[in-house]
Amino acid sequence: MHLVRLATLLCWTATAAATEATLRSGWHHEHGVESKLVTTARIAHSPLPRLDLDASLSLALVRHAGVAAWRLGAAYRLAGAWNTTAFAGLQHDQWNDWRIGENRALALLVVSPFRPVSLGWGIAWRAPVLDPDQYASPFAWRSDVPEWNLVYRVGWRVVDRPRLTAAAVVSNITPTRFYSPQHVAFRLEGSLRLDPAWRLELHLGTAAKGLSAMLLSVNEFTAEVGISHDL
Repeated sequence: MHLVRLATLLCWTATAAATEATLRSGWHHEHGVESKLVTTARIAHSPLPRLDLDASLSLALVRHAGVAAWRLGAAYRLAGAWNTTAFAGLQHDQWNDWRIGENRALALLVVSPFRPVSLGWGIAWRAPVLDPDQYASPFAWRSDVPEWNLVYRVGWRVVDRPRLTAAAVVSNITPTRFYSPQHVAFRLEGSLRLDPAWRLELHLGTAAKGLSAMLLSVNEFTAEVGISHDL
C-alpha cells in the first residue's frame, strides 16, 4: 500500500509538474557487503523561479533485487551575493535480501562564496527500520536506534562551459545514500549537453572508511551513466 501511494505521487508529479526527466543506471560495489546494479528514474520541476522540486525512484538488480530507494526533495534559492540554496528532503533506502531499511529527513544549506566552489552543511535524522514487516515503508519513523548526523558537502566545478560541466564533490550524502561519519565519500560529476533538450551524465564515486587514527580503507565504488531530457 505504501509503495502504491508513492508510485501514485511520482506519476502525478511526472504528468503535472515535470520539466526534466533523468534515467541513470550504474554499478555499486562495497567490498564484503554488497554489489548491485541500480537504475534510477528522476523527475524535477520548477514551479517558481527560485524553487525546485524533485522525486526519484531506484530499482536494484543482482542483489537486493526490487525497489532500492526513493526520495522527495525541495530546494529554494535565496536572494543574496553568495548564491545560497536551502534544501530539505526525505529519503528511504531498503535492502531486500536482508529485509532492513532506513528512513531519513534532512535539511541542508549550500553557499557559493565564489563561482567554482560550493559549501554545504546541515543535519539529518536517520531512522533504521529493523522490523521485517516495515522495512519497505517510507512512513516507518519509529526506530530502536535512531540518530542525528551532521551533513556536509564541498563542491568544486572544475569545468563550466555551455555544453560541458564537471565537478568534484566531497560529501556524506547523495540523492539516494547517506554515509556514516567514519566514511569520506568522493564523487566526480560530469554533464555533456547533446542538443537543447538532451544531456548525457556521468557520475563516478568512491568512499574511504576510517579504521583507526589516520588509517583509511577505500572499499566502495560507484559508476553511473544517464540521460536527461528537458520537457
